[in-house]
Amino acid sequence: MLWIEESAYRHGASEEEIIHALSNPLRHFELDEMIMITGPDFAGNVLEIGVVESPEYLVVIHAMKARKEFLR
Repeated sequence: MLWIEESAYRHGASEEEIIHALSNPLRHFELDEMIMITGPDFAGNVLEIGVVESPEYLVVIHAMKARKEFLR
């Protein structure tokens, strides 16, 4: 199951864009406390989506236009 925290909306990504990016992943980066997944929004812009795992959910805590370090 997917849970989207309020913090994920801070940079303007919508629920639909977040789900679309996660459904069409391009790359993933394992960071210390989360996994960063890149994927496109509906217009083809690449988003970075930060997720953490809980026993019951994949929790989205971050979403924004992808920064250069996640576009490599």
